[in-house]
Amino acid sequence: MTENTRVLIVDDHPMIGMAMEMLLKDNLRKIDVDLAEGGKEALVKLNENRYDLVLQDVNLPDYNILSLIPNIQRIQPNVKILVFTMAPEKILAKKLFSLEVDGFLNKSAPKEETILAIKKVLAGERYVSRDFSDQILSDFLQGKSKDPNPFEALSDREYQILMELLKGTPQKEIANKLHLHHSSIATYRVRIYKKTNVNNQIELYEKARLFEII
Repeated sequence: MTENTRVLIVDDHPMIGMAMEMLLKDNLRKIDVDLAEGGKEALVKLNENRYDLVLQDVNLPDYNILSLIPNIQRIQPNVKILVFTMAPEKILAKKLFSLEVDGFLNKSAPKEETILAIKKVLAGERYVSRDFSDQILSDFLQGKSKDPNPFEALSDREYQILMELLKGTPQKEIANKLHLHHSSIATYRVRIYKKTNVNNQIELYEKARLFEII
C-alpha cells in the first residue's frame, strides 16, 4: 500500500496555512498536511515526522529563512523545499537556490500554477515562479542596462542581517535570532552600509526599494 505524501506548510499566518492545506487536499490525492506557524515549530515537527515536501514562507518572525533552510536539510536531507513569498525578489531567490531549495513560488500565483509547482517539485524537478522567470528574461533582453545592484555584493550573513534591518528588527533581537554577539550586528551594519553606499537606515530602506528588495 502506497504511503500518503506528507507536506509541512510553514507560515506565520494561520489563515494562509489553512487555505493552502485546503488547496492541496482538494487537488492532490493521498496527501497529509501539517501546519507550523514558525521556524522553531517547523523544526520540532521535522524531528518528529517524515515529510516529502516543506512549503516554506520567506518571512517568519522567529527564524531567518537563510538560517532555517540548512537546518531543515540537516534534519531531513531528502525533503523537498518549495519557498513561497508575496514579493519574489531576485537576489534572495539566487541565495535560496544556492542552498539547493527545489522551487521558488509567488504566493499570488493562481492555484493552477501552485499545484503545478508542487507536482513538479515532488517529481524531482525544480520550479521557478513565472513572475521570477519573466524578470530574469527581461534583464537578459535589456542587457542588464540598469545600474549594478549593490545588494548582490552582500554575503549570505550580511543579507540575513539586511532582511532583519529592513523589517525594523532591533539590533539585540537580530543578534539573538542569528546567534551572534550584539556588537557583531553593529559591525555587519557598517559593512552593509559601505557595500550599498548608504549612510543611514533611511537611505538603506530607500535603496532597497529602488532595487526591488522590498
